[in-house]
Amino acid sequence: MKPQVDLYVRKSKRVSEGTDALSIRAQEDRGRRWADQNGYGVRKVWRENESAFRAVERPEFEKALAAVLSDEVPALWCFAMDRFSRKGARSVIDLLDSGKRVVFDYEDLDTSRKRDRRWIIQRAEDAFEYSDRLSYNVRTTKERQRTEGKWLARPPYGWTVDKNRKLHNNPKTWPVVERIYAEAEAGSSTRVIAKGLNVDKIPGPGGGKWHSATVRQIVHHPVHEGWLTVSVKKTTPVAYLNDGKRVRCAAEDEATIPADKAARARRVISGFQLAANPEAPRRGRAETTMVGLCVCAGCGYNMARSGGSLLCNQQRSGIACPAPASVSITAIESYVVDAWSARLGASDPEDALLGIVADRYAALNAPQETAAISEAKAALRGVEQEAKQLAADYKAGMFNGALRAHFANLAADLDLRKAEAEERLSALESPRVDITFLLEGYARQAYDNAEQSTRRDLVRLAIERVTVTKAPYKGARFSGAERVRIEWAETAA
Repeated sequence: MKPQVDLYVRKSKRVSEGTDALSIRAQEDRGRRWADQNGYGVRKVWRENESAFRAVERPEFEKALAAVLSDEVPALWCFAMDRFSRKGARSVIDLLDSGKRVVFDYEDLDTSRKRDRRWIIQRAEDAFEYSDRLSYNVRTTKERQRTEGKWLARPPYGWTVDKNRKLHNNPKTWPVVERIYAEAEAGSSTRVIAKGLNVDKIPGPGGGKWHSATVRQIVHHPVHEGWLTVSVKKTTPVAYLNDGKRVRCAAEDEATIPADKAARARRVISGFQLAANPEAPRRGRAETTMVGLCVCAGCGYNMARSGGSLLCNQQRSGIACPAPASVSITAIESYVVDAWSARLGASDPEDALLGIVADRYAALNAPQETAAISEAKAALRGVEQEAKQLAADYKAGMFNGALRAHFANLAADLDLRKAEAEERLSALESPRVDITFLLEGYARQAYDNAEQSTRRDLVRLAIERVTVTKAPYKGARFSGAERVRIEWAETAA
């Protein structure tokens, strides 16, 4: 029986053909010819579309190396040293000392031949130096292009890119971007926005349906303000900073989303700010107190009205929910309003909840006076949230290597914006608000005497969300204490 050999084939640049790329197939053909000529049978071919640079994880390479080091296979063939590794001598010294056979075809080097040891180490160092030089050249070229505001990737949704890598409004999709920002600023949730786009048969960025996550990504993407961005692994792209200043990537005279409009839309969909005009009628605005406030504990989605009940909206839409909740509107409203009234009646004057209730009531009844204060508070909360996310990303190692310097720029920018937001808020004075009509046991009376639209607003002064669990069995008597969890406003702030 022939001795076995594994082949490791790799192409540095990722291409749309993946591991079927021509250079990989050519390497494999050459490896099989070598095996035939040297009396080996090919046991396994390890294929990879990853860089050999030291910062890149290569799972197939690690498996191939482990197989030969553990005597699972007696030999490993690789087309060339730079296909194998660019980590320098340290990547091959242990291999040489182990006595295992690895063949580098292009250089005609073999770890089983002692005379090749010095040459293998030298070639490994050459590959390392080449990789370092190439990385430096690519990095400096990209850095120069970024400082010039050139968009280096595929154009994002809503844009096209010209030969100079400047972005221009896409006449077909830019109006959709503007619509998304306008609806988000007006108070529509990302789910409602996505649903509206699907109803109007507008294709999503990938040609399929819109989803709330896609809408959220568009609202949070700085490119729609005209700013160049950099992508940090597993996070939303962040604005690129050159000497602490943002760089414009949109061509001159191209439309962009105004900064204040974009910031407001982001705060509204993140829950840091009420819509600009909370009293304005919106498509889909519910008429009962509980609709829009209750969510199903089984899936976390809103509950929708169906006759005299609230049902899990996922289940109602034909989508599976592990524990779909349903409840009588009368029963849930009575329980929640009683809890709301009792909570306000028992609140201490120093209770944080009363401060939030007062702010929200002022916003409802004196919108012109409180709009500036509300926006200033929302801006501060937004910056604080960005800072928390940036710190979490840094802790997770997303700013290692070349991005470490960019982290420092982003952190400095956030510090400056936070100081400006705090200064703006301190310059404003909150109006005096009287909410005694909701205290000392009068809340229930105020609710019963109010119109339906006012009832909805009153309950939402203090309650952020009501989570309802599935009944223990069909026909079970409703027990609010067992099935309902109320999230008060101060815990969500």
